[in-house]
Amino acid sequence: MEFADKEPITFFFDATRLLARRKAETPTGIDRVDLRYALYLEKKENVDLRLGFSHGQKFFVLPFRFSDALLRHLEDLWLSDKITVSRGESAAFKTLHEIAKTPEKLLALAESGPWPKTAAYINCSHSNISSAKFLENISLQFSEEMIFYIHDIIPMTHPEYVRKGDKDTHTRRIENVLQYGRTLLVNSLDTENKIRKFCEETGALLPDFHLSIIGVEPKFFASRQADMDTEPYFVMVGTIEPRKNHLSMLLVWRDLVESGVLDIPKLVVIGRRGWSSENVFALLDECDAIAPHVIEVGTASDAEVISYLSGCKALLFPTFTEGWGMPLAEALAHGVPAIASDIPVLHESGAGIPEYIHPLDLKSWRDCILDYAQAGSKARAEQIERLEKFNPPKWQDSYGALDKVVEKLLTHHTLGTTGLNHPFDRLSDQGAQDHDWEYSKIDEETIEFENWYPRQTDSKGRYYRWNGQSSTARLAIRDRLRDASFLSISVRCLYGLSLDSVLTAVAVNGRQADYREVSSNDLTEIIVDLSNADQSNSLLITFFLGERRRPVDLNLNTDTRSLGFNFFSMSWLSLKESLKGPEGLDSESNP
Repeated sequence: MEFADKEPITFFFDATRLLARRKAETPTGIDRVDLRYALYLEKKENVDLRLGFSHGQKFFVLPFRFSDALLRHLEDLWLSDKITVSRGESAAFKTLHEIAKTPEKLLALAESGPWPKTAAYINCSHSNISSAKFLENISLQFSEEMIFYIHDIIPMTHPEYVRKGDKDTHTRRIENVLQYGRTLLVNSLDTENKIRKFCEETGALLPDFHLSIIGVEPKFFASRQADMDTEPYFVMVGTIEPRKNHLSMLLVWRDLVESGVLDIPKLVVIGRRGWSSENVFALLDECDAIAPHVIEVGTASDAEVISYLSGCKALLFPTFTEGWGMPLAEALAHGVPAIASDIPVLHESGAGIPEYIHPLDLKSWRDCILDYAQAGSKARAEQIERLEKFNPPKWQDSYGALDKVVEKLLTHHTLGTTGLNHPFDRLSDQGAQDHDWEYSKIDEETIEFENWYPRQTDSKGRYYRWNGQSSTARLAIRDRLRDASFLSISVRCLYGLSLDSVLTAVAVNGRQADYREVSSNDLTEIIVDLSNADQSNSLLITFFLGERRRPVDLNLNTDTRSLGFNFFSMSWLSLKESLKGPEGLDSESNP
C-alpha cells in the first residue's frame, strides 16, 4: 500500500535512557538498540519522530534542536566506525547537557503540543514501564498505541542473578506492557517463549510478537587477523556480574596453575565491575596463582574489543542466561571461534557454530580451552570452517519487524482510524460499508446480562457499580465465518448506557485482535478482525472489561458442513468483579 499522500505517523520515542546516558563512553546492548531504533525512525518515510523524557510520571517532548543534538552526539560517540572517535560536541548538545542537569530547566523547554491523533509511543529501553501511572498518562496525553522492545525477563526467571527488588520491578514492567501495549518487539524467540509462558501462567492477553534480532555493528564484520605464532589467549566480554559466570572461568585458570599445566594461556577479561560478585573481585585482586595469567581490562571501546578478539583463540561465553547474547554474535561475525554455554538462546545467536558446554561443567570447559590453545587444534579448525557459513544478524534485518508495525499503523490511518486498537474511536455506518464489512445474519439470540453498566468512579478514582438494572444484547454472526475476515457482534444497551465505557480489548483464540465499534443510538456493533486468527473448528472470542481487563468469553463452534454456527455457551462476569478497582469497595461506597 502506498502512503506517500498520507500524513505521517508521529512516534513519541522514549529517550529517557539516552538522555541519562548521554556522557557514557561505551554503550550497553540496550543502549545500542535504543539509539539504533531512534535513528532508523528518524530517517523513515511517513514517520515524524519526537523524542521525549519522563519526569514525575509524565512524558515531555524535547524540542527538535535538542533531539537532533542528542542523536548526533550519541551516533558519533557510540556508533562511529572510526578507530579514533571524535569527541567533539556541538553547541546544541553542550547546552542540552547543561540544561538536563536541572530538571526544572529541561521541563521549561519541553514542547506542549497540540499533538496529532495519529500517533504511537515507542519504548526500546525498559525505562519508565514499571509505572502503570506513567503509561496511563501516555495513553491519555499522547497515544493509546504503544510499542515496546523487550530485551529479556531475566529478573523474573533468574532472580538469583540480579539485585534485590529487581524481580518485582521487572514483573511490574511486563504486566504493564501486557496491559497497555499490544505490540512487542523481542530480541529472540527465547524471550518470546518466556513471555508466552508468563501469559499462560497469569492469564494475561497474548500480544502481537515481532522478532527483532539485535544487529551486529558493521565494524565487527572485518575479518580477524590470521593466526600468528604468539602466546595463546582467550577473551571474555561482559559486565562482571553473577549470571556471566566469571567465577567458573577463574576457577578453571586456578586449577590449571595448581595442576601444573605448562604453557597456560592468558585470559583477558573485558567489562566493568558490576554487582554481587565479591568472590570474583577477590580472585582478580588477591589470587596470586592466577595473577600472571589473567588480565582485567575493564570497560573497553568497540575498537579495543575488536583488537583483543582479533588475536584470541576463542571467545569464552559461560553465561547462565541471556536475552540474546550480543558478544557471541559479534565475535562470530568477526570470524572468531567461541566456546559458549549450552543454553537455548545461545543456539539462536550462535546459529550452532560454537562449542557448547554446560555452564557448570568445569572439566569440559578446562579440556576444551586447553585443546583450543594448541596450534593444531582440530576442534578449533572445524569451528573456523563452520564460521564461513555464519550469516551475522544485521540491523537492517532487525528493522523489518518495526517496518511491519509502521505499515499497519499507516494502513489503519488510511481507513480513517487512529491506531490499531482504540476503543473510543468510531467508524461511521457509511465507513463500515465502504470497507466491505458486510455480513449476513444467520442466527440471533437475545441474552440477559447481569449488571451490564458503564464504568463509574468516586472521588478517589475507585470503581463502583449500579444495582438492580439489566440490559440485553443481540448477537449477529457473519455468514461463512470460516472464510471471513471479520466477525460482527451487535450489542444493545438499555437505559442510555454505552459499551465503550467498559470494553478495553478483544481477543480471538487468546491473541489480541483489532476491533472497531460502530455506534447507532443504543446499538453498538463490534467488528472483530479475524485475519490473524487461527480459524480452527472453534473460536474463543474474549472481551476484556474495565481497567483491570477482566475477561469475558464467548465460545463459538464452527460446523464445517454448513455455513453457520452453533452457540455452545456464553457467560459474562458481573461488573462487581470486572470493574472494581484494585483497592476493592465495600457496600457502603455503592450508591
